Amino acid sequence: MCCFLAHLSAQEARDSLKCFPAQISVFHPVGTHGRQSVDYTYNFSLNIFTGKVGGIRGLQVSGLWSDFEGDTHSVHGIQIAGLASSTVNIKGIQIGGLGYVEGNMKGIQIGGLSTVFDNMKGIQIGGIGNLVENMKGIQIGGLANGARKMEGVQISGLNYNITTFKGLQIGLVSINDTIEKGISLSLVNITKRGFYREWGLSFSDYSHVALNYKMGIQKFYSIYTIGANFMDDNLWMVGLGFGNRTPIGNRFAFQPELVSYYYFPTNFKNVQSTFSTHLKFGFVYRITEKYALSLAPSVYVMNAKKDSNPDSEFYKVSPFDALYTNDRNNRQITIGVGISLGLVFCKSIGKKYMNF
Repeated sequence: MCCFLAHLSAQEARDSLKCFPAQISVFHPVGTHGRQSVDYTYNFSLNIFTGKVGGIRGLQVSGLWSDFEGDTHSVHGIQIAGLASSTVNIKGIQIGGLGYVEGNMKGIQIGGLSTVFDNMKGIQIGGIGNLVENMKGIQIGGLANGARKMEGVQISGLNYNITTFKGLQIGLVSINDTIEKGISLSLVNITKRGFYREWGLSFSDYSHVALNYKMGIQKFYSIYTIGANFMDDNLWMVGLGFGNRTPIGNRFAFQPELVSYYYFPTNFKNVQSTFSTHLKFGFVYRITEKYALSLAPSVYVMNAKKDSNPDSEFYKVSPFDALYTNDRNNRQITIGVGISLGLVFCKSIGKKYMNF
């Protein structure tokens, strides 16, 4: 280890700080270099509680807190702290209960809460969440991600971007000013510029009447559905899915959608597990600026499981016969086709999205 550190310390520093292989401190300024530790760049730094150094070219470990002082300091390597790590620029890996970078970060940052005040390129993982000014890479947060500008993959319960988002976004709720390029796979998808929302009343063989709400952007939006089916069984239906709307000329639009429905009886008795997933190939015809008619043939796969009562029957959802049926051990899988007609009310917000 000593030979390795001595070899690293022989490299010429990129700043005006002195180079030294290693330092140990209990808490600043109690350590091998005392108050002068801020004038050195180290290959290895161990701070039992807290410490201050000028820079790191290697590894730094702190039981509680590590800090840096001066305008030229930086970290190239690995920085680990129990509570927090702070620095101006870091290239490498930073791990801390609270990950904190005052300047720029290139590499991997892992913390209960990870924060970069300027630019981040790499991977940012926060148990609670992540905050960054400009992000390029992958951002994963347990509860929330926040950025001014994001390019890459963003995954969290809540994703919030102040200006621009490019890439893939996955979450429960995502809020963006602008999705410049990419999609947001979120249950609630709010976009300030180019926001698209649509209300619809539909009638289909698999849901005799249903109310649909769609929100997001035209390129990719979330779908929420509630309806009823009055075949042999009186059933409620709830649905969740995603879709795309692509204009074709002035009055027509192609609207493919993937929606999964769950059926249960209106009296909430003898509930069976019945799911039906439809791939729809919808077409929309605009009547006025806000109203339109829709036609959506679909193919579906239904997975149903009967309750423990041997005399119970599978729910009959559609009057159309299935193309394929497989019954086994109180479970039924069917494949078939369906069709839906609807009246649509649509409103888009933002430049070049005003027209239906």
